Amino acid sequence: MNTLSSELRLTIVKHLEIADRKDIVAIAAALCANEASAESARPLRPAATPGKRFEVIGETVRDSATGLTWTRGNVSTERLEWQAAKDACEKLVLDGGGWRIPTIKELLTLVDYERHSPAIDPVFTCEPNWYWSSTPYAPFAGYSWSVYFYGGGAGGAHHGDGGFVRAVRGGQY
Repeated sequence: MNTLSSELRLTIVKHLEIADRKDIVAIAAALCANEASAESARPLRPAATPGKRFEVIGETVRDSATGLTWTRGNVSTERLEWQAAKDACEKLVLDGGGWRIPTIKELLTLVDYERHSPAIDPVFTCEPNWYWSSTPYAPFAGYSWSVYFYGGGAGGAHHGDGGFVRAVRGGQY
């Protein structure tokens, strides 16, 4: 490990020793946001698909790279707590129903690192803000992973916080 990496590690450890839960989540989110745009995060992206990746079908979008179908817009115009977001996805009757809240891996496949505010293909209506996933955030009970579509970063969010939600259906990617 080079000197800069060693110094950075010591600085992070020092701050973690005195940080409260909110500070730790902020540190993790910052590190994940940086990692999400790094080359090491590229395997989370689906393989390139020849031709047009997204097909708009009414208020839904079919992703040819993952085989998933997404809601074109948000499930709600309001920010929702995690449980309300999950319930809203499951109750959605758009195009025959069968909707659910996406996993973090699925949600990250929508991030377009060549765009920002929002960092997603323009076929989607998207707030440049936090979007919920179904994936638990392991460091803390009552937290789930979320994606910040302003720049494409990811981090943990408390279930009591408000976030947007986009529903998905199909087999898990």
